[in-house]
Amino acid sequence: MKTRAAVAFAAKQPLEIVELDLEGPQAGEVLVEIMATGICHTDAYTLDGLDSEGLFPSVLGHEGAGIVREVGQGVTSVAPGDHVIPLYTPECRQCKSCLSQKTNLCTAIRATQGKGLMPDGTTRFSYKGQPIHHYMGCSTFSNFTVLPEIAVAKIRPDAPFDTSCYIGCGVTTGVGAVVNTAKVQVGDTVVVFGLGGIGLNVIQGAKLAGARMIVGVDINPDREGWGRQFGMTHFANPKQVGDIVAHIVALTDGGADYSFDCTGNTDVMRQALECCHRGWGTSIVIGVAEAGKEISTRPFQLVTGRNWRGTAFGGARGRTDVPKIVDWYMDDHPPIVARRDQQGFRPDACRREHPLRRDLLNLGRGHTMYSHMMVGSNDIDRSKTFYDALFASLGGKPAITDPKGRLIYMHNGSMFLVTPPIDGNEATPGNGMTIGFAVTGPEQAKAWHAAGAGAGGTPIEDDPGVRSGNGMNLYLAYLRDPDGNKLCALHRMPAD
Repeated sequence: MKTRAAVAFAAKQPLEIVELDLEGPQAGEVLVEIMATGICHTDAYTLDGLDSEGLFPSVLGHEGAGIVREVGQGVTSVAPGDHVIPLYTPECRQCKSCLSQKTNLCTAIRATQGKGLMPDGTTRFSYKGQPIHHYMGCSTFSNFTVLPEIAVAKIRPDAPFDTSCYIGCGVTTGVGAVVNTAKVQVGDTVVVFGLGGIGLNVIQGAKLAGARMIVGVDINPDREGWGRQFGMTHFANPKQVGDIVAHIVALTDGGADYSFDCTGNTDVMRQALECCHRGWGTSIVIGVAEAGKEISTRPFQLVTGRNWRGTAFGGARGRTDVPKIVDWYMDDHPPIVARRDQQGFRPDACRREHPLRRDLLNLGRGHTMYSHMMVGSNDIDRSKTFYDALFASLGGKPAITDPKGRLIYMHNGSMFLVTPPIDGNEATPGNGMTIGFAVTGPEQAKAWHAAGAGAGGTPIEDDPGVRSGNGMNLYLAYLRDPDGNKLCALHRMPAD
């Protein structure tokens, strides 16, 4: 068959859109029509000739979504018509690596994939009788592509192609580095070097994990706005602060619990390690460095307890984890944003709100609240009295106070963190957000409202009641905590 594709015929040369010949799927392979593709910085990196495994001519692209049109002999996990995301990190579930459950780095087709070939050692693309290499096993810069069955993740059919395609690389790499590789916990301090597509997704992963401080580092001041949309709490520009390591160590009271390099710059990798906290800080290397580059630090940095780790595809097992992340994105729980401005190569394709603006109507379906939320408090003892009463009205328990004086509340699988002033700076309450607590009925809403008011909160309305809108009836009660954070209890009422 014929397919139109953007072909990289040589390094440092513009892509050429041409019509290629494409052989159909062989045994264990699938033919996919690519409906949308992202442009990752790695594609540009390869085109610039910086990738040691870059091969030419080839069809680039590894961040796509599409529809299965044909399957080869023996394929059982997908069928024509299924919606899928191509995987540059496959999951065979049979090799030593997959069976170990210690890594996501499946080795089943690694040898041929690195040579730009299919598992049988040949290529399905050709141009004027000459072979064209596959790229990262995906080649999504083509209207049609052929992939091994183990390199496609079946996703739900209602997920939009133009945003879910980003889950094929950037979203999963960034969020996964936080939740799978680093395993960031509530209250941790995180520093992210490089606020491109991967860095923004590390930030939103840290926000989802409940990090109390998320510091973004970038030499481009325009990135600060993007970072704050995704959950960044502090921004540092090395061109303005001077010694970035010393600045971060001071800002974080001794260093980061976790840092993430999303630049691929080996000098920055060293900075990311050395800004970590003595005794336990861990730095995660995500960015891919140029061919031949090496990283270095003084051994004393490691002897004194800092750790260096790497991650690929966010530690995610593609066929298992990618469909789950798509579900998170579609269901907003936890809220996932499939939006990136990837180093200037990616237009804004967001069709959903960012994590801090999740619609309260979504919380009216059950007795829950935001998965991970945090407020600032300028009087932690006063806040404990207030929130203990508030959670008691919901049947919850008093706070757990961690060694740093933060209050942690657990309720129905959700986490709520109250943090005192950081580094002597007054806590910033609210940030314009309304924090929602879904309740079981009007009576519990009234009890919640009364408990908060009695413990020092300020009722926003003296008479909680039903509001109608968007075809729904919601019983709402609003108040502010002693620091001004806006809170809302809500219960979804039967429609009229």
